[in-house]
Amino acid sequence: MNIKIIDSNKNTTVKWIKKLQQKSKFRKIEKLYIVEGYKQILELTPSRIHTLVFSKKTDFKKFDYITECNKVFVDTGLFQELSTDVTPQGILAVVYMNVLDLYQENIDSKGLYIAIDSIQDPGNLGTLIRVADAVGAKGIIMNTTTVDSYNPKVVKSTAGSLEHIELYIVDNLVEALEFISSKGIVTYGAHLDDSKYHYDYEYKKGVCFVIGNEGNGISKEVINVVDYKVKIPMPGQSESLNAAIAAAILLYEARRQFDS
Repeated sequence: MNIKIIDSNKNTTVKWIKKLQQKSKFRKIEKLYIVEGYKQILELTPSRIHTLVFSKKTDFKKFDYITECNKVFVDTGLFQELSTDVTPQGILAVVYMNVLDLYQENIDSKGLYIAIDSIQDPGNLGTLIRVADAVGAKGIIMNTTTVDSYNPKVVKSTAGSLEHIELYIVDNLVEALEFISSKGIVTYGAHLDDSKYHYDYEYKKGVCFVIGNEGNGISKEVINVVDYKVKIPMPGQSESLNAAIAAAILLYEARRQFDS
């Protein structure tokens, strides 16, 4: 374990952490991201923590069990520079990413999955990850045109769920859906045209819902390969639902049928 006390914002470690907070491309190169706050850090697997950063006023003794990482101590003002929180809790962690290779994993043919086509809002994606975790989904498949799943706003809005669910980031979502279909998973695209209401389907084990971009929905190439199209009734005056809310409705209906 390497322990550092840093007082300058010119320090290379400080600059490195700031860059991880700010630059998606840099996070991907380093294969590292930032987690902030007591609760989320306590949920991390210790072996996945690269560095812990504490404000000098933080009670750090509860993290003594994490021994195989670097530990950095900074003053309160410098910690505020490093944090993206409005009210920082005085602790953040630099964490190894855990993105899996869809084509190398044992896909659960009876599992519940969700696929994401180019969602752009970090809060939307974070909430969607949290919902998928809550419903017991086996994994989330997303294309590279979806907002970075390790964006600080995404990480914060997952409330720790990012650590509990398997993520698969793919270059080609069409190929990914064809691959999971070959494993016996039935795909349902959230789409208004030529579709049936979500409660009119009988969901047997092995389901993947596809959720599209906030403004444009699912791309034409992707919607053409799903097995079925599904929509949610909206008898009120709203024309659409938030992507995460729509995903929650679909996932919980499938979960209800799985468990009945």
